[in-house]
Amino acid sequence: MNLRLRVLAVLVGVALSPAASAQDRGADGDLESSRIGQIAVRAAVPERVAAVSQRELDRTLDALVKKQSDPALAHWREFMRRRAAEGGRFDPGLYVDYLLNRLASARNVTVAAAGRKLNFYDRQEAAAMEHVSTVDKQLSVYGEADAREVPLREPELADYGDGVEPVSLPAGATVGVPELKESLRRWREKLPEISRAREAALGDFERALRADAPLIEEMLAVDKKLRAEIIN
Repeated sequence: MNLRLRVLAVLVGVALSPAASAQDRGADGDLESSRIGQIAVRAAVPERVAAVSQRELDRTLDALVKKQSDPALAHWREFMRRRAAEGGRFDPGLYVDYLLNRLASARNVTVAAAGRKLNFYDRQEAAAMEHVSTVDKQLSVYGEADAREVPLREPELADYGDGVEPVSLPAGATVGVPELKESLRRWREKLPEISRAREAALGDFERALRADAPLIEEMLAVDKKLRAEIIN
């Protein structure tokens, strides 16, 4: 089961919906819903890489957008070589999903719009979940010591709009345990609404993608070619 859904269910204290479970299992078709979900959230490079590696990744994407298969594969191989030389473990599959995300957004404006909205609510959900987790840990430390003063820094969530920053972190405050408990209660109540907006955007992304059969076909071909170059 999707790890994000598991964590969300624990934090919010609700059961997973049948729709969420069905999505996690995937659906009939060339691209399963679970795979589309993995691609949909990979709008940014998975990790910070060296400038030379990033340049090869950018060149890979540029060649894919231009449908230049051979140059794309050459740059992809060079990217993996340079990234491996940087040291540390990395998952090439995450970069495949990133390239497919960027390719889909470049090809289809409806997919791109849904992807931007998904990224917006994905970041808001992550911020809310992190806040709930942090406050929950604080309460486990301070317990019922109402006289103790503890730091509290609540994120501010913006209304959706193109170009709008989804999350900001204002200066924190010093509060007592009752205020911590109230913050935990409020943010647990907010989480389901944020998650519903995220899931709606994900659904829009999937519908827009499935409506574009040539794009699905192109993505499958690119996926196969890029993964064939991965050396375990």
